[in-house]
Amino acid sequence: MEFNEEMFDLMLDKLPGINLAEGVVRLGGNKATYIKILSLFLNSQTKAMASMLEVETDNERAILAHSCKGAGSNMGAELISKAASALEEKYNTGIPVSEEEIRSLQKMLNEALGIFDEIAKKATTHILKETKEETLLSDDILKEQLKYLQTSLQEFDIEVGDKFTELQKKLPQWFCEKSEFKKLEAAITQFDFIMAEEHLKTLNDQDLF
Repeated sequence: MEFNEEMFDLMLDKLPGINLAEGVVRLGGNKATYIKILSLFLNSQTKAMASMLEVETDNERAILAHSCKGAGSNMGAELISKAASALEEKYNTGIPVSEEEIRSLQKMLNEALGIFDEIAKKATTHILKETKEETLLSDDILKEQLKYLQTSLQEFDIEVGDKFTELQKKLPQWFCEKSEFKKLEAAITQFDFIMAEEHLKTLNDQDLF
């Protein structure tokens, strides 16, 4: 998944226990980078909490809690960091920690990760939709340009070569890939406008858009 600033803006004030505005400042101000690191943090720490329920010693649990505390603080996840800090202190001082306390921290992380993933998915879908719309717009413009070119051919416009060259500059990959474009170019170069128009009609009939 590609992370971007739009995801940050959509997640701002939406993730429980995490202050994104504070976290992004701590990590240099790059929103996209922060979101990427936040994803790694949430995923790794949800796994760490599951491990905390499985490891055998309090020393191992204290290490996991310490990691969550430090990383959470760096990310602006103060509530998560404080909860992890409380667990670490208990483990280090020999105070019993209940399973419910671990699961409480685990729940905070799971909730934040769930909302994160949901927003990220929506943002990705939105970006893909915008990209598709931009592509459709480019196709519409190309159709208009081809229509304009056809009119120039029908009118035996001596400047049609220049118009074709401008169109070629905008979509060079199409001209490299489609043999019909090359035939169109050759006909225009030879001032065979009638044959050029036939090639242009063939292009318009093809499913290029």
